Amino acid sequence: MHPIPTSFNDPGRMLHWFLLATLPFLNACASFHVNDNVPEIPVAQYKKPTEAVAHTQATQPLQVGVRERVAEALFHKGVTLRQLNKPGEEIAVYEEIDRRFGEDGAPSVREIVANALVNKGASLGQQGKTGEAIATFEEIDRRFGEDDSPGVREMVAKALFNKGVTLALFNKSMSLALLLNKGVTLGPQGKTGEEIAVYEEIDRRFGKDDTPGVREMVARALVNKGTSLGEQGKPGEAIAVYGEVDRRFGKDDAPGMREQVAMALFSKGVTFWQQGKTGETIAVFEEIVRRFGENDTPNVRKIVSMARDPIENPSILQP
Repeated sequence: MHPIPTSFNDPGRMLHWFLLATLPFLNACASFHVNDNVPEIPVAQYKKPTEAVAHTQATQPLQVGVRERVAEALFHKGVTLRQLNKPGEEIAVYEEIDRRFGEDGAPSVREIVANALVNKGASLGQQGKTGEAIATFEEIDRRFGEDDSPGVREMVAKALFNKGVTLALFNKSMSLALLLNKGVTLGPQGKTGEEIAVYEEIDRRFGKDDTPGVREMVARALVNKGTSLGEQGKPGEAIAVYGEVDRRFGKDDAPGMREQVAMALFSKGVTFWQQGKTGETIAVFEEIVRRFGENDTPNVRKIVSMARDPIENPSILQP
């Protein structure tokens, strides 16, 4: 963390702390969930993504699992192209997976196809192609939304979450353009209502799912819903949502869930602060330190550090 000055009589310095504290969180809320966990492959076999695919196809025996292996190799190729910052080629690979295996009925292959489409949508969203990204996420829901297999259900939940993130980024870009006062008539100022509706749909459809990956998507969606409500000037509703995250997931020991609960509590404290409720803010931050102070997950440690700053320097919170 950045060093905190000992005196914060200057409101500008107070704002400086607020930005330091909240920007990492807001960036996390507006981040696409991308599937990029692929096994390490020796450099000699993976000098180029296309060589890796050729090697896999050439060495796999022609058995029942060959389609899955080829689809998996292509997916790894797409992820590698993502890491090389080649979005056009990356998307082309995901589209090839869909073209070749989109009608495959094998559950493991269907999961890879859904996985590829999630990454395709995320890549489109990160390129600012909002309409195409949303269309891709909606296509995943249309094609795989009734699938009962845990892996595919997780992909559908991720697709809906990413749809919400896409709408959130659209909202932020619209707000930024307005703040910059470009003098351009922008029409409707964002799609916050649609964004919140997506997060609520995720909770409605997947809120009772016990699959760890799906549970984390639900928690993430609720945290983002709270943020959106706060941005709409509805602090009471936002605080209620953050409390719901803690109530429903506060005892979950999974690292990803601990992070979401800590983020929800931190956001609750910031929302209190924005209302001028310094005492409530400090109480929430002290709870974060008490409950998560010994947690060794990097992102949770960052949240604890941000909460500890105003506890040690209460003047940070003074107007």
